[in-house]
Amino acid sequence: MLQKPMQKRNFLPLALVAAVLMMFSACDNTTEPEVGPSLTTTAADLDTVFTDSAFTIRITASRGSSSLTRLEVRENGTAISANRLEIDGFTAGGNPSPLAASATSGFSYDLTITAGSDDGEVSTYSVIVTDSLGLTSTVTFDIFTEDFGTLVTERTVILLLNQAGPAGQGGLDLESGNSTGTSQAADSIADIRDMGIDTNIPVATNWLQQIGVINGSDLRYPSAGFSYDNVIVSEEVSAAFEAGQVFTTSDKVEVGDVFLCKTRRGNVYVLKTISITVTPNDNADQYEFSVKN
Repeated sequence: MLQKPMQKRNFLPLALVAAVLMMFSACDNTTEPEVGPSLTTTAADLDTVFTDSAFTIRITASRGSSSLTRLEVRENGTAISANRLEIDGFTAGGNPSPLAASATSGFSYDLTITAGSDDGEVSTYSVIVTDSLGLTSTVTFDIFTEDFGTLVTERTVILLLNQAGPAGQGGLDLESGNSTGTSQAADSIADIRDMGIDTNIPVATNWLQQIGVINGSDLRYPSAGFSYDNVIVSEEVSAAFEAGQVFTTSDKVEVGDVFLCKTRRGNVYVLKTISITVTPNDNADQYEFSVKN
């Protein structure tokens, strides 16, 4: 009896299946790339700022694949000193500054940076946030520093009292901000004075509510358009004084009134009246001023 010849088996489909399985297996073992942090800022290129003055920007950061760890600010590629950086009103502990545990997932901070000292200089600032994998995100912006003059200093709630009150009041020493009298030798430090009362008027309304010169001081009203709030440098105070209108005794002083005073020492101040207290039963009446120089 004749037997059929043995048929040759085809193993090719099995090989293809194995290759496909290996391909899918390889795909399953791949890992997603790590995602770095993100950082944005409200700062575009800022307007000109004064040399050595502070400016503030708002930054917002969020984590990627890993926790945020530190924040750094650079000026022209170099980390600025920590004493030139405030984070939400607090001087930075370092630069780079490590982040608190509450900020490792994300944060929004106000950064206050003290500008450089070079007049007419453009500086590039970089704010960098880094995560635990060493991945970073950076924002940059430019500022221009210029020296316009000497920044003013400002003091508030400097009092001048009714000179008809107790001895030792009625004058004001602008150098120290202290009240003085108006008639004793020791009162020679006074720079402006209150003009007291009119005894021909009932007590409740007899305070004149006027100020005047004393000890060689020079008082002036500012010219039209002058703004106390817009005064930034001392040179503006001096210029406003030179352009001002001289007086020896003011009109009745009202809240908001502004005066310029050059003391016998040659120092120039601008005063803004921020409040007036009238006491009808005694002579404890007083003015309160904000003062720049």
